[in-house]
Amino acid sequence: IYPNIKPGSECATVEIKYWEDGLQSILVTLTGKIPSIDKRFEEKAILWVTVSDADIDCLPKVVVKIVNKNKFVSDISDLKSKISEFEQKLSSLEDEGADVDVAEEYLINAKKALTDGESLYSQNKFSEADAKLNGVESNLSKVSTELVKAELTLEYNRAEDKFRAVQTKILELEYLIQQAKEKNENVIKYEVELSELKDFEEDLDSELKKIRSYIEEEKFELAKKKIQKFMDKAETVENRAKEVIAELSTTQQEEEKEENTNTFILSAILQSLAGIASLLTSRELMYILGIILLVILLILLLRGRRGREWDELR
Repeated sequence: IYPNIKPGSECATVEIKYWEDGLQSILVTLTGKIPSIDKRFEEKAILWVTVSDADIDCLPKVVVKIVNKNKFVSDISDLKSKISEFEQKLSSLEDEGADVDVAEEYLINAKKALTDGESLYSQNKFSEADAKLNGVESNLSKVSTELVKAELTLEYNRAEDKFRAVQTKILELEYLIQQAKEKNENVIKYEVELSELKDFEEDLDSELKKIRSYIEEEKFELAKKKIQKFMDKAETVENRAKEVIAELSTTQQEEEKEENTNTFILSAILQSLAGIASLLTSRELMYILGIILLVILLILLLRGRRGREWDELR
């Protein structure tokens, strides 16, 4: 019996009827070429059989198992190279202080699966070998993700340290300003600077929280860009805080030097007066003392006036 094949159809129809003793079997002979594949292993159906008035899957499909040995060998070699590369990366990050425990666990699983897969391939158990190599690829994908996350988390921790350094400088400036105010010094300029620095501090805090969120959501490229921008901005803010602190400290030192100079002059005058007091008449001594008192009152008056001006500005 020869099948009826319609032009352009993928199906061949065989009509069997009018037998007396029933049908025991149908022998089908196929000729053709097994298709090539780009994968390591694949099962392909090459023949489907349907029977009229019967369930659609009453007879099993004819399936062939196709093996691409070159792909097996190539993939095994590539996976070994990737494992070696990830081992070096993991070791480097661990030395820097990164937490790589999760990545290391996936890497161990990948190495074991590769050993098993290579063994199964050598035994011509291609289906099982392919499944093991799929497991290797899956675990290495997770290793890659975890290593990137560990590296970015390490950079995030450095960004946190930088932010704390900025906060420390801002607190130091705030303390110096408070000290200067207690001495009735004019610090309006520095209070304006402090206010601006605190605004930058709030911005940095907000950006740091966003970076953490990006890492947790595995938006690694975005997190990496944000960290670099954060570090540049934090460096600028910290340097500005240092400049303001240095300027305020210099101003305070100059004022303290001026006060010490005035004190020294008065002390020297008093010591000189004590040395010549015995040579002066009472009237001359009183006259000189009056001049000294006038100088002292003038100094005190100037200091008090400066304090009142500062109070009015505040």
